[in-house]
Amino acid sequence: ITIFTDQTKPINMNKFPEYPGQQIGKIPIPLLIKNIRGTDLNLINKERKPDGGLGQVHISRMTLHGRNFTTLPTGELLSVNADAYIENKAHVKLGLGFSYRVPEFSIDASVSSFNIPDLNAFIKSYTPATISKGKLDDLHLNAIASRNHSQGSMKFLYSDLKLDLDLNKGSGGAFL
Repeated sequence: ITIFTDQTKPINMNKFPEYPGQQIGKIPIPLLIKNIRGTDLNLINKERKPDGGLGQVHISRMTLHGRNFTTLPTGELLSVNADAYIENKAHVKLGLGFSYRVPEFSIDASVSSFNIPDLNAFIKSYTPATISKGKLDDLHLNAIASRNHSQGSMKFLYSDLKLDLDLNKGSGGAFL
């Protein structure tokens, strides 16, 4: 899958997309898909940033597992779990849970140890930063978010980090 977005177009701040639980809930026919699984998936995301530059990330070797896609009454969440590699270097495990009752979602993510400079192509495409040295020892994030509120925690442990930041260049976009 290749996705392209253009952030040079004005954003309509009055239009906010619905969360997947609410989008699926509006399908007018009864629907129950208990499990969806994809293996060996690859995703390339390219974005034209507000400054005109191009941000890009490759996600590869992904296994994706979705559960409980339904328009039927349920107390369970719509869940999506992924196991993948960013730029073929950083091993990421991601769990998302979307409520059908209220517009909110949960996230639980972890990244295994890797050498951070291996992600410089990705980092430099979104930020005015270069990592010349360092190792990610552990990263774990969990949160619950709605449109106007979020709460959670993140643990980011690293060793020997050396970061060069050129704020005069500007990032032209958000770092994910």
